[in-house]
Amino acid sequence: MRHKHSRQIRLDNRNATLFYSLSADRAGFLPGLIKKTGAALSAVAFLISAPGAIADSIDHMPQIHQFIASELAVHYPDVPESDRTYSMNYPEHILNQKRCETPLQFEWRGDVAAGSNTLNIRCPDPAWQAYLPIAVQIFKPVVIAARPLDRNNNVAVGQLRLQRRDIGDLRQGYFLEAAKIEGYALRRTVKAGQVITPYMVEAPSLIARGDWVTVISGRGALTVTTTGEALKDGALGEQIPVRNLSSDETVRAWVIRKGVVSTKRSDL
Repeated sequence: MRHKHSRQIRLDNRNATLFYSLSADRAGFLPGLIKKTGAALSAVAFLISAPGAIADSIDHMPQIHQFIASELAVHYPDVPESDRTYSMNYPEHILNQKRCETPLQFEWRGDVAAGSNTLNIRCPDPAWQAYLPIAVQIFKPVVIAARPLDRNNNVAVGQLRLQRRDIGDLRQGYFLEAAKIEGYALRRTVKAGQVITPYMVEAPSLIARGDWVTVISGRGALTVTTTGEALKDGALGEQIPVRNLSSDETVRAWVIRKGVVSTKRSDL
């Protein structure tokens, strides 16, 4: 019995040889089949999971960037392009999945300015819209204190210097020229490096109550000059009551320089 079974499984046995060859072919075929099937399934899974693989993906960002850059150039023409920057907090891939057959339409919610803004983006066909939060940074050289300054002292140009700052952070205002506030009185103590704001300084009086002043009035190219008496102290840019010495009429006029007032604010 042992010899009979030995002969049946020998390689020179015809049936055994055929069985062996078929088994070898299947053994080599199955790994390849599994490998190819796995690759095909992986490809299908990628197509399903990839956000832009099946649906059309359109890059809207060039239109958006072009609009924002042009708007900042219009609103801040005196600021170099390198000092006009912005950022947006919106996933680009989500926006680019929105198809649009026409150019996008843009509208700011309010006036665009340094700081936080919102840009409304609309597509007419197919109709959809999105709101993008845009943070605008506008950098300008503003006046800061070069050293600590004491309250009630008058400001000198040598105590000030310019520093590049984002004006979007300067909600209380700022000055661009140190010479414009020379001689102003400090209302409060100022630290070194602190931005000088209009609330920190007070313009010196250019006119005292009882002074005789020159009053400029008129419309358009017609200018009339008279003499009046100041009824109140006045600093540059302030509006004070003035009595016309000829007509005894009281008018309100803006202080435009020492000893001179004007009824036209445009003269400031």
